[in-house]
Amino acid sequence: MIPGITAGGETIAGPGGGGGDFENVGLLLNFDGTNGQTTFTDLSTNALTITQGSPDLTVTTTNPKFGTGALLATGGASSYLSAPVTAAGPLDFPDEDFAIEFSLRIGTFGPGYEYYTLYDCGYASPGNGFYIALLATGRISVTLGAALGVTWNGLSSAPAAFVDGDVWQSIAVTREGNVGRLFIDGVLQDFTSTWATGVVANFTADVRIGQGVGATIGYPWAGAIDELRVTKGDAVRTANYTPESAAFPTS
Repeated sequence: MIPGITAGGETIAGPGGGGGDFENVGLLLNFDGTNGQTTFTDLSTNALTITQGSPDLTVTTTNPKFGTGALLATGGASSYLSAPVTAAGPLDFPDEDFAIEFSLRIGTFGPGYEYYTLYDCGYASPGNGFYIALLATGRISVTLGAALGVTWNGLSSAPAAFVDGDVWQSIAVTREGNVGRLFIDGVLQDFTSTWATGVVANFTADVRIGQGVGATIGYPWAGAIDELRVTKGDAVRTANYTPESAAFPTS
């Protein structure tokens, strides 16, 4: 049986914003606020400080997935949010199960890059570390770089699995034991059984959202992100599931 698909093709229901225990949430950003707002608050119990590379990342109140706002990225040279990573902290999980979940709406594929980085916990140099990207072909790609001591152990959706247009789609990247999984809109896209302990660790660079770590241009993108949640110690998604119909819980 393929990891990630339960017997009989069972789908895990996801009413409301459930899935996972709040006590395991390492980072939670719902991007609610007023139009044009440039401050962002981590709603997890860790209350991590969120900073941005330039003030062109703002809250947009136009067509958020849930709540009052979403993060709007313009594709600028320093268009990213960052969250601090510390050894054994809430965003460092070399040995634990984890889940990285967010919703994405593409306005444009930006300035013509081959791919656009969405979430990166790199090693302060491009191509090294762990990152989730949207390729210009519409493929979602999850990469483990050479600095982690592994060869290509990434994940990839089918070409054009992601819609280029004003449509919200949900992304989930999870690890359960040594099994990594990629979901789009609750449907398993790819899996690997090679994510042994130690493959997703970061001690030299903070997490970036919307741009890569270390690259000269960082491959920023233009579009919107909503409902970003990082869970440590729980894979949350291990089979096909029904995407949430409401925001992630904040308690």
